[in-house]
Amino acid sequence: MGKKKLVQALLLPHIWYCDVVYSGMRQGEIDSLQLIFNACTRFVTGRRKYDSIRDVTTLILGSTLQNYLKFRYVCFMKKIMNHLVPSYLFEKITFGRSQRNLKLIIPLHRGNNRHLSFFVQVAKIWNMLPNNIKSESRINKYFELCKEFFKC
Repeated sequence: MGKKKLVQALLLPHIWYCDVVYSGMRQGEIDSLQLIFNACTRFVTGRRKYDSIRDVTTLILGSTLQNYLKFRYVCFMKKIMNHLVPSYLFEKITFGRSQRNLKLIIPLHRGNNRHLSFFVQVAKIWNMLPNNIKSESRINKYFELCKEFFKC
């Protein structure tokens, strides 16, 4: 699996640098990113351009691209909540009234592209998480639980 390590070491850091901006991508842009991962998967497995890769789509990331992006978004959200990033980002979060549900209020998103913004997307994903994951205070344990939840 030397090719897999090569892709993970040389390509993925360039793709994941500032990955939260991917939350604003339209479907066509997500499809382009998927094509990159498909090409990487074919390279790693030695398959040709038109060979099916359905049986190995989770080989590089450990999950589908969509689930991996969701995982990355909620990990960044936890960093925001724990004040591990600039404080102005924390000010953009609105918590729900119920301490039991630990939900985020989804920001108003009128306009053509506002629904694609990071805070709208991540609030929706965050609200899908079970309460035991959301309430985890240890960040490493939180990341581990999220990885398991998104099957990464």
